[in-house]
Amino acid sequence: MYISKSHQLLHMLFYIVLFLTIGTLIVSMIHEDNGNAVSLSILQSGELPPEAENITPLPEDGKAVPGNVKNGDVFFGIDKELSASTDGIIWNLTNPQNSEFSIHVELLNEDNLRLASSGLIPPGYYMECAPIMEKLPSGQISCTAYILAYEQKSGAYYGGFLLPVTVYST
Repeated sequence: MYISKSHQLLHMLFYIVLFLTIGTLIVSMIHEDNGNAVSLSILQSGELPPEAENITPLPEDGKAVPGNVKNGDVFFGIDKELSASTDGIIWNLTNPQNSEFSIHVELLNEDNLRLASSGLIPPGYYMECAPIMEKLPSGQISCTAYILAYEQKSGAYYGGFLLPVTVYST
């Protein structure tokens, strides 16, 4: 059976929208608070996270989103494979210059313990390394980065994304 290119494109678009919708729903679920576990409902309660520390402005010719940025698009950069040492977790978190959103990232392990938190990063800044909030075992750790976007002008929560990442701890 032959499927036209337009139908293939529609199928692909459907699955992308479905994936983003499921990801947003998962981010909005409430996690139990056990010790340092994060409750994402608190992050979405209208209270802005604290301003990020240890952030660096991007250079003038530095990371901007290529092409046209459509109103409502959220862009960010983060490594999928992270390294951890006593200095922190190196994640190279970037919020491009032409973004219209501030971002906040929470890194959680499989037990929903918060390993790192970025604070609020405005457009045009990046954070190379985040302080470690929990003692990490040596080896490979499967984690989820919760990327939360906040409107730059109003500070209102806009939406969130999930990204599976791996931390390599020494």
